[in-house]
Amino acid sequence: MPLSYPNGTVAEHRVCRSDAVAFDVSHLGTVRLEGSDAFDVLQGALTNDLHRIGPGRAQYTHLLDEEASVLDDIIIWWVAPERFDVMPNASNTSRVRAAIGGIDVTAERAVIAVQGPEPGSGWPSSPPRLQPLGASGSSSRLEGRPLRGGGHRLHG
Repeated sequence: MPLSYPNGTVAEHRVCRSDAVAFDVSHLGTVRLEGSDAFDVLQGALTNDLHRIGPGRAQYTHLLDEEASVLDDIIIWWVAPERFDVMPNASNTSRVRAAIGGIDVTAERAVIAVQGPEPGSGWPSSPPRLQPLGASGSSSRLEGRPLRGGGHRLHG
């Protein structure tokens, strides 16, 4: 997230509430669990029921420790029948990995979050390809549209 936006914070907030924006949340961690026991490991440690989703879906939930205290609020992506990607808050990746096992794949992926009431109107129907611009890699292009910094309009 940038420290400031060209049109100001209030204008950026209004776009998030009226249009569609993309945020780079790649700084959040990702722990990958794979194998025939991955579902059972997660099901026993979460507050929500994984049976309510399936492969290709995601669920917001809480990860509990052995005393049922909340370790972190996380997003579970059920990627394939025996593969789950767990996104904890960035500072909790090691703690979440210690609790559920798996491997830290944070450095191997990028995550772009789309927010707003009109995300379908400006988002491509097939998975987008991001390509770095320049040597720094701080700017990217999404389907030919520049993405620089935090939230960005996808149309308009």
